[in-house]
Amino acid sequence: MKITPSGLFLIGVNLIPIFGVLFLGWNASAIIFLYWFEGAIIGILNIPKILTAQGKARENPATYGSSKNVVMSRVGTAFFFSFHFGIFTLVHGIFVLVMFGKGLSEQEGLASMVGLAALTFFISHGFSMIRNYYGRGEYKTRTPQGQMFMPYGRIFVMHFVILGGGWLIDKYGITLYALILLVILKTVLDLIMHAFEHRDEPALISN
Repeated sequence: MKITPSGLFLIGVNLIPIFGVLFLGWNASAIIFLYWFEGAIIGILNIPKILTAQGKARENPATYGSSKNVVMSRVGTAFFFSFHFGIFTLVHGIFVLVMFGKGLSEQEGLASMVGLAALTFFISHGFSMIRNYYGRGEYKTRTPQGQMFMPYGRIFVMHFVILGGGWLIDKYGITLYALILLVILKTVLDLIMHAFEHRDEPALISN
């Protein structure tokens, strides 16, 4: 698997939780909240991607309809995604808050550190969007409908990490090594999903 600049950026920001665990005393709650924020960031950045996806319109504008229909299709798809993803993220957030909210308040300044770490994830995913989606012209082959489903693979990875982390905490308690292993597992899965999303096979990402 070729590691691109955006992939290296992704690895770099995923090292932040490991640094937090090793040197800043981060607990499991900090890690879980950070990954919830990352999921929300991925969803938010997908909205402009949907709105600028040109796949089907570029391939055959005559059969796709007028430019007004193209715009309405993008807006409608973006609205549906925002509603569906928003509900999913909200429910996910309530789950995280109930299970891990107390742990985030145990250490002074921990919530602020998680917020700053979330900002680096926003920068990483923003860089990937600019470099890959627009810079490499992925928006030219993605359809609004196809792009709408793109984030869910990564989100399921985040969900897996949160559920897995919660299960480990409830059943065994959490250790330093278990936290690091959790972060490494998430990073590897994230890299695989990143490579899949930005693979150089336009025919597979357009409808």
